Amino acid sequence: VEFSNASNPFSGTTVTAGTPGSIGGTTTQTSVAFNSARVTSAINQMNALSTYYTSQTGTNVSITGTQTIAVASGTVAADSSAYVYNVTGWTAASGSTITVNGAANTWVVFNFGAGVTPNLNSNIVLTGGIASDHVLYNYTGTTNLTVASNTTINGVILDKAADITVSGTVLGRVFDGKAGGTTTISASSVVRAPEPASLAVLGTAALALFGVKRRKHA
Repeated sequence: VEFSNASNPFSGTTVTAGTPGSIGGTTTQTSVAFNSARVTSAINQMNALSTYYTSQTGTNVSITGTQTIAVASGTVAADSSAYVYNVTGWTAASGSTITVNGAANTWVVFNFGAGVTPNLNSNIVLTGGIASDHVLYNYTGTTNLTVASNTTINGVILDKAADITVSGTVLGRVFDGKAGGTTTISASSVVRAPEPASLAVLGTAALALFGVKRRKHA
């Protein structure tokens, strides 16, 4: 497990982790690396990508319940790297299923603008061949995010300005780019996506959350 912190924020405690890509078991602090240049670089790249995609004109979509979103119906970014959607509202009830349908060679970014906080108590599934590392949820608001229990989210969550609590399952990656931000993962699982193959959405960012209970950035 790697951190961007220059120092250990877990003084006097242990970090619960398990086999790569899952949570479970106990790992002592000797396996925890701090002041990781790789993690810092990954977060900086993700924040730069967030800024870029936020500037793009996207197709508006409101998440109101169980529904399917066709990736190719989004607006193509100026550099042709991904389809872009602007989420204008998220009122889906708990237990709803949002399906993202796209081909294996497509990428999609969902921007969440000011005043829109995704209520992550709905399952997000992928169909058509698109992989979880090709789906980016770009959240720039300041209200803290929570992935609810009994919920499965496929994709990469990038949160630039708020804390994140994961109580459900994320099949992908979780990036907390907030300076001094905290990510709490409890009774849940973060299963990392395959290493990104190009700069299209994730760049060379290679942060793997293997089951950290609590994370802070310097």
